[in-house]
Amino acid sequence: MRVTNRMLTLGFLRNLGITTNRLQELQDQLATGKRIRRPSDDPTSLPKVLFLRDALRQLEVYQANIGDSKNLLALAEKAISSAVEVAQEIRQDAVAAVNGALAQDSLNAIADKTDALLNQLVTIANSSYEGRFLFGGFQTLTPPFVRSGSVITYQGDLGTLTREIEQGTVIDVSVPGITVFNNLFNAVLGLIDDLRAGNTQNISSTRIQQIDQALETLLSYQAQLGARWARVENTEQRLMDFRVHLQDLLSQGEDVDIAEVIVNIQAEESVYRAALAAGARLIQPTLLDFLR
Repeated sequence: MRVTNRMLTLGFLRNLGITTNRLQELQDQLATGKRIRRPSDDPTSLPKVLFLRDALRQLEVYQANIGDSKNLLALAEKAISSAVEVAQEIRQDAVAAVNGALAQDSLNAIADKTDALLNQLVTIANSSYEGRFLFGGFQTLTPPFVRSGSVITYQGDLGTLTREIEQGTVIDVSVPGITVFNNLFNAVLGLIDDLRAGNTQNISSTRIQQIDQALETLLSYQAQLGARWARVENTEQRLMDFRVHLQDLLSQGEDVDIAEVIVNIQAEESVYRAALAAGARLIQPTLLDFLR
């Protein structure tokens, strides 16, 4: 078969295009740091890379849930801790009212203070986080408790908010306010009535005991929330370590060896320059060269 000048030119351009494509691919790898950017780059390794990417995306969801859980649990625990302090102050005043043989004016003054502390307790029970009330069950957009005189109404429900913090692990991140505060509110309302009525005997025999029981309930829920927070924190640390492991595996599967890529680029550039030089010598002479 007769080899023509056109055949030589086309062959040269085809081979030069292959070299250019290889050089472009290596430059892309150097710029992105990734060996696999499309399925055709490495069909064999692709399933593993896709699996690892999906696992990392799922970890991001769990870590977001963990962050939200820690905030909700920490704020709820802090709110209950504040309620414990207020309840202890109310109890101290109740004990003083019983043991001090106080006149009615003094009992009324304690009642006024206790009433103000009760309003503080209601405010604590209506604590919120990012517009969501902590102790309303599923009713997170409505203040759980409303006080009207000697009546405190619970507007929430018995629902418990949950978060999935890792595969197959769902944790409660709230407690219904009625189970936490209801007994305390009733005891304090009764205490105020007894103070205003001068009924120190009932305070001694009933109200202080009720407040003690309510304090035990508060402390129990405080301990539960603290334990849940610790569990979420431990899970977070474990998932962070797992994330690092997955990132290492993904890097092994899709990242390039930068030093190796640089060497390959230098080699391809040498091939490219040599091809250009060879082509310049090969594709000549033309008919015009013979006519000169």
